[in-house]
Amino acid sequence: MKGYLRIRYAGYLFLGIALSMFFKKGIDALRADQQIICIYDQRIASTEQHKIRIALHALYAQDELCAQTLHMYVPQYFPFIKSFTMQRIPGAMCCSFKTRKPFCLVNNNLVLTTDGVLVGKEVFESQVLECLKTAYVSEIAIQKEYELGAFQACMSQLPASVLNAYDLVWHDAITASLRDKEQRNFSIFFNAETLPTLPVLADCNVIKKNLIENNLMQQKKTWIADIRFTNQIIVFEDKGGRRYG
Repeated sequence: MKGYLRIRYAGYLFLGIALSMFFKKGIDALRADQQIICIYDQRIASTEQHKIRIALHALYAQDELCAQTLHMYVPQYFPFIKSFTMQRIPGAMCCSFKTRKPFCLVNNNLVLTTDGVLVGKEVFESQVLECLKTAYVSEIAIQKEYELGAFQACMSQLPASVLNAYDLVWHDAITASLRDKEQRNFSIFFNAETLPTLPVLADCNVIKKNLIENNLMQQKKTWIADIRFTNQIIVFEDKGGRRYG
Protein backbone atom coordinates (compact mmCIF):
# COMPACT_ATOMS: atom_id res chain seq x y z
CA MET A 1 0.00 0.00 0.00
CA LYS A 2 2.80 2.41 0.92
CA GLY A 3 4.55 1.57 -2.36
CA TYR A 4 1.32 2.31 -4.24
CA LEU A 5 1.00 5.65 -2.44
CA ARG A 6 4.59 6.51 -3.31
CA ILE A 7 3.93 5.72 -6.98
CA ARG A 8 0.70 7.71 -6.85
CA TYR A 9 2.45 10.64 -5.17
CA ALA A 10 5.25 10.50 -7.74
CA GLY A 11 2.63 10.48 -10.50
CA TYR A 12 0.92 13.59 -9.12
CA LEU A 13 4.29 15.25 -8.73
CA PHE A 14 5.23 14.50 -12.34
CA LEU A 15 1.81 15.73 -13.51
CA GLY A 16 2.23 18.90 -11.49
CA ILE A 17 5.65 19.58 -12.98
CA ALA A 18 4.38 18.88 -16.51
CA LEU A 19 1.42 21.22 -16.04
CA SER A 20 3.61 23.95 -14.60
CA MET A 21 5.94 23.64 -17.60
CA PHE A 22 2.97 23.74 -19.97
CA PHE A 23 1.51 26.84 -18.33
CA LYS A 24 4.94 28.46 -18.22
CA LYS A 25 5.34 27.91 -21.96
CA GLY A 26 1.85 29.26 -22.53
CA ILE A 27 2.61 32.33 -20.43
CA ASP A 28 5.92 32.82 -22.24
CA ALA A 29 4.20 32.60 -25.61
CA LEU A 30 1.56 35.02 -24.43
CA ARG A 31 4.21 37.36 -23.09
CA ALA A 32 6.15 37.14 -26.37
CA ASP A 33 2.98 37.97 -28.27
CA GLN A 34 2.40 40.96 -26.04
CA GLN A 35 5.97 42.18 -26.36
CA ILE A 36 6.18 42.23 -30.18
CA ILE A 37 4.02 44.67 -32.12
CA CYS A 38 4.19 44.50 -35.93
CA ILE A 39 3.24 47.31 -38.30
CA TYR A 40 3.15 46.32 -41.98
CA ASP A 41 3.06 48.14 -45.28
CA GLN A 42 -0.49 47.44 -46.47
CA ARG A 43 0.79 46.24 -49.85
CA ILE A 44 2.31 43.16 -48.20
CA ALA A 45 0.09 40.06 -48.50
CA SER A 46 -1.40 38.76 -45.26
CA THR A 47 0.37 35.40 -45.74
CA GLU A 48 3.74 37.16 -45.81
CA GLN A 49 2.80 39.25 -42.77
CA HIS A 50 2.13 35.99 -40.94
CA LYS A 51 5.54 34.61 -41.97
CA ILE A 52 7.27 37.74 -40.69
CA ARG A 53 5.41 37.50 -37.39
CA ILE A 54 6.45 33.86 -36.94
CA ALA A 55 10.08 34.72 -37.74
CA LEU A 56 10.10 37.54 -35.19
CA HIS A 57 8.74 35.31 -32.46
CA ALA A 58 11.32 32.64 -33.31
CA LEU A 59 14.11 35.20 -32.99
CA TYR A 60 12.58 36.48 -29.76
CA ALA A 61 12.45 32.97 -28.33
CA GLN A 62 16.17 32.61 -29.07
CA ASP A 63 16.86 36.02 -27.56
CA GLU A 64 18.16 37.22 -30.95
CA LEU A 65 15.56 39.83 -31.83
CA CYS A 66 17.63 42.94 -32.49
CA ALA A 67 18.32 45.33 -35.37
CA GLN A 68 21.65 43.71 -36.19
CA THR A 69 20.07 40.28 -36.60
CA LEU A 70 17.22 41.63 -38.73
CA HIS A 71 19.66 43.42 -41.03
CA MET A 72 21.11 40.01 -41.89
CA TYR A 73 17.84 38.06 -41.73
CA VAL A 74 15.42 40.26 -43.71
CA PRO A 75 17.32 40.50 -47.06
CA GLN A 76 17.79 36.73 -47.12
CA TYR A 77 14.27 35.60 -46.23
CA PHE A 78 12.13 38.64 -47.10
CA PRO A 79 13.83 40.39 -50.05
CA PHE A 80 10.68 42.36 -50.83
CA ILE A 81 11.19 44.36 -47.62
CA LYS A 82 12.95 47.64 -48.38
CA SER A 83 13.39 48.90 -44.84
CA PHE A 84 12.32 48.30 -41.26
CA THR A 85 12.47 50.07 -37.93
CA MET A 86 12.59 48.76 -34.38
CA GLN A 87 11.51 50.82 -31.40
CA ARG A 88 11.09 49.94 -27.78
CA ILE A 89 7.93 51.21 -26.19
CA PRO A 90 6.76 50.51 -22.62
CA GLY A 91 6.36 46.74 -22.32
CA ALA A 92 6.88 45.94 -26.02
CA MET A 93 9.11 45.99 -29.07
CA CYS A 94 7.50 47.71 -32.07
CA CYS A 95 8.69 46.53 -35.52
CA SER A 96 7.62 48.34 -38.69
CA PHE A 97 8.17 46.99 -42.23
CA LYS A 98 8.05 48.87 -45.54
CA THR A 99 8.02 47.01 -48.85
CA ARG A 100 9.80 47.82 -52.08
CA LYS A 101 7.61 49.60 -54.62
CA PRO A 102 6.26 47.25 -57.33
CA PHE A 103 7.07 48.29 -60.91
CA CYS A 104 5.49 45.63 -63.12
CA LEU A 105 4.28 42.05 -63.28
CA VAL A 106 6.71 39.77 -65.17
CA ASN A 107 5.69 36.49 -66.82
CA ASN A 108 2.53 36.42 -64.70
CA ASN A 109 4.39 35.11 -61.63
CA LEU A 110 7.05 37.65 -60.65
CA VAL A 111 7.09 41.29 -59.65
CA LEU A 112 9.93 43.59 -60.62
CA THR A 113 10.31 46.42 -58.11
CA THR A 114 11.29 49.98 -58.97
CA ASP A 115 14.76 49.36 -57.55
CA GLY A 116 15.30 46.32 -59.80
CA VAL A 117 14.58 43.41 -57.46
CA LEU A 118 12.58 40.38 -58.64
CA VAL A 119 10.26 38.78 -56.10
CA GLY A 120 7.37 36.31 -56.25
CA LYS A 121 4.04 37.98 -56.93
CA GLU A 122 2.50 36.20 -53.91
CA VAL A 123 4.21 38.63 -51.52
CA PHE A 124 1.87 41.44 -52.61
CA GLU A 125 -1.85 41.85 -52.08
CA SER A 126 -4.02 41.05 -55.11
CA GLN A 127 -5.25 44.65 -55.32
CA VAL A 128 -1.66 45.75 -55.86
CA LEU A 129 -1.07 43.20 -58.63
CA GLU A 130 -4.22 44.24 -60.48
CA CYS A 131 -2.84 47.76 -60.93
CA LEU A 132 0.55 46.73 -62.34
CA LYS A 133 1.71 46.90 -65.95
CA THR A 134 2.50 43.47 -67.39
CA ALA A 135 5.39 42.20 -69.51
CA TYR A 136 7.09 39.00 -70.62
CA VAL A 137 10.85 38.54 -70.26
CA SER A 138 12.92 35.67 -71.67
CA GLU A 139 14.33 33.06 -69.31
CA ILE A 140 17.88 34.13 -70.16
CA ALA A 141 17.32 37.87 -69.78
CA ILE A 142 15.56 37.45 -66.48
CA GLN A 143 18.76 36.05 -64.96
CA LYS A 144 20.95 38.98 -66.06
CA GLU A 145 20.93 42.17 -64.05
CA TYR A 146 21.94 44.41 -66.96
CA GLU A 147 19.17 42.94 -69.16
CA LEU A 148 16.59 43.58 -66.47
CA GLY A 149 17.91 47.13 -66.15
CA ALA A 150 17.59 47.70 -69.91
CA PHE A 151 14.10 46.20 -69.91
CA GLN A 152 12.99 48.40 -67.01
CA ALA A 153 14.44 51.54 -68.61
CA CYS A 154 12.59 50.72 -71.83
CA MET A 155 9.28 50.02 -70.16
CA SER A 156 9.56 53.25 -68.16
CA GLN A 157 9.69 55.24 -71.39
CA LEU A 158 6.67 53.65 -73.03
CA PRO A 159 3.41 55.60 -72.52
CA ALA A 160 0.58 53.93 -70.64
CA SER A 161 -1.56 54.07 -73.79
CA VAL A 162 0.99 51.90 -75.60
CA LEU A 163 1.18 49.34 -72.77
CA ASN A 164 -2.62 49.22 -72.68
CA ALA A 165 -2.73 48.30 -76.37
CA TYR A 166 0.31 46.00 -76.57
CA ASP A 167 2.04 43.30 -74.52
CA LEU A 168 5.73 44.07 -74.06
CA VAL A 169 7.85 40.97 -74.82
CA TRP A 170 11.54 41.35 -73.98
CA HIS A 171 14.05 38.90 -75.48
CA ASP A 172 17.13 41.04 -74.89
CA ALA A 173 18.35 44.59 -75.52
CA ILE A 174 18.68 43.81 -79.24
CA THR A 175 15.27 42.23 -79.79
CA ALA A 176 12.05 43.23 -78.07
CA SER A 177 8.52 43.38 -79.34
CA LEU A 178 5.11 44.87 -78.77
CA ARG A 179 2.41 42.25 -79.36
CA ASP A 180 -1.01 43.62 -80.25
CA LYS A 181 -3.49 42.64 -77.51
CA GLU A 182 -6.47 42.53 -79.88
CA GLN A 183 -4.67 41.03 -82.90
CA ARG A 184 -2.20 38.72 -81.18
CA ASN A 185 -0.62 37.52 -84.43
CA PHE A 186 0.73 41.00 -85.12
CA SER A 187 3.88 42.26 -83.38
CA ILE A 188 6.24 45.22 -83.68
CA PHE A 189 9.96 44.49 -83.33
CA PHE A 190 12.25 47.13 -81.81
CA ASN A 191 15.28 47.35 -79.53
CA ALA A 192 16.67 49.50 -76.73
CA GLU A 193 18.00 52.02 -79.29
CA THR A 194 14.84 52.27 -81.41
CA LEU A 195 11.98 52.70 -78.99
CA PRO A 196 8.65 52.99 -80.82
CA THR A 197 7.28 56.51 -81.04
CA LEU A 198 3.58 57.31 -81.38
CA PRO A 199 3.92 58.30 -85.08
CA VAL A 200 5.73 55.02 -85.84
CA LEU A 201 3.07 53.06 -83.96
CA ALA A 202 0.42 54.84 -86.01
CA ASP A 203 2.18 53.68 -89.21
CA CYS A 204 2.30 50.13 -87.83
CA ASN A 205 -1.41 50.31 -87.12
CA VAL A 206 -2.04 51.21 -90.78
CA ILE A 207 0.06 48.20 -91.81
CA LYS A 208 -1.99 45.96 -89.53
CA LYS A 209 -5.26 47.23 -91.03
CA ASN A 210 -3.95 46.56 -94.55
CA LEU A 211 -3.06 43.00 -93.57
CA ILE A 212 -6.55 42.51 -92.15
CA GLU A 213 -8.23 44.01 -95.24
CA ASN A 214 -6.23 41.65 -97.45
CA ASN A 215 -7.35 38.65 -95.33
CA LEU A 216 -3.77 37.84 -94.39
CA MET A 217 -4.50 37.85 -90.66
CA GLN A 218 -7.19 35.22 -91.04
CA GLN A 219 -4.70 32.64 -92.29
CA LYS A 220 -3.30 32.04 -88.80
CA LYS A 221 0.00 33.60 -89.78
CA THR A 222 2.05 35.83 -87.52
CA TRP A 223 3.20 39.13 -88.98
CA ILE A 224 6.09 41.29 -87.85
CA ALA A 225 6.58 45.01 -88.39
CA ASP A 226 10.29 45.58 -87.73
CA ILE A 227 11.14 49.20 -86.89
CA ARG A 228 14.81 48.64 -86.06
CA PHE A 229 15.90 50.18 -89.36
CA THR A 230 16.42 53.84 -90.19
CA ASN A 231 13.37 55.55 -91.73
CA GLN A 232 11.72 52.32 -92.78
CA ILE A 233 9.49 49.54 -91.47
CA ILE A 234 10.17 46.01 -92.69
CA VAL A 235 7.07 43.81 -92.73
CA PHE A 236 7.38 40.04 -92.95
CA GLU A 237 5.66 36.82 -92.01
CA ASP A 238 7.13 35.11 -88.96
CA LYS A 239 8.16 31.61 -90.00
CA GLY A 240 8.65 30.43 -86.42
CA GLY A 241 11.42 30.47 -83.84
CA ARG A 242 11.58 30.85 -80.10
CA ARG A 243 9.02 33.16 -78.59
CA TYR A 244 8.26 34.28 -75.03
CA GLY A 245 4.94 35.18 -73.45
